[in-house]
Amino acid sequence: PILVEFFIESEQSWYENRIIPSENGLALFFKEITEKKKSEELLKESESNLKSLIENWTESIWAIDKDYRYIIFNSSYQKSCFEIYYLNLEKGISALDFLSENDRDFWKINYDAALSGNKIAFEIFINKQKQKKYFEVFLNPIIIDEVVKGVSVFRIDITNSKNREIQLIEAKEKAEKSDKLKTEFLAQISHEIRTPINSLLNYTGLLLENCSTSADRDNNLIYESIESSSKRIMRTIDLILNLSEIQLGA
Repeated sequence: PILVEFFIESEQSWYENRIIPSENGLALFFKEITEKKKSEELLKESESNLKSLIENWTESIWAIDKDYRYIIFNSSYQKSCFEIYYLNLEKGISALDFLSENDRDFWKINYDAALSGNKIAFEIFINKQKQKKYFEVFLNPIIIDEVVKGVSVFRIDITNSKNREIQLIEAKEKAEKSDKLKTEFLAQISHEIRTPINSLLNYTGLLLENCSTSADRDNNLIYESIESSSKRIMRTIDLILNLSEIQLGA
């Protein structure tokens, strides 16, 4: 068969001639295809706009068909595949074959969930050039005439925010550990100070009870001063411990 398409400018119309050999010679089929040509041009324009749109994103975008084969992707994802997997990405190749067994199972489960009509979102990390990169991934089913034809994927790099989150968690754990050490230290210091002071107060009390002679009475002021100072130290320790408990949120 021979197919010839031509445009008649005076009519602003497209036509198609199809020549097919037959037993009696040649069969000639002639029809107008203007609407078909317009549809093709609109489709090309739409594809061009879509390609321009996804290329303007610095994040990775790709789409697969029902057989897990790439149908479109942007340069950001293409570059990422080469850097991580040393893969020269092309349309039509499998989105699963180049992955490790664990990664392949993980992605297949999520692709299948999206191919079933579900919207999927999750976080992953990838070891990229000896650095851990974190991503948030969104999978959406591609639906045409109420039938799922594939899956579109949008992957956002969240490494900076994830690292800040990890640093905050580590700082919180460090602060909690520091507070625990502080509490243990104060409790130990309190014990070490209270024990001798309690002994001092007990002995001072006995001495005050046995003050009967004039000489003893002369020392009474000294004993009372020792007792007063010891009790003051005990009150100070209690205040320090109470303040520490308030600061720790106890």
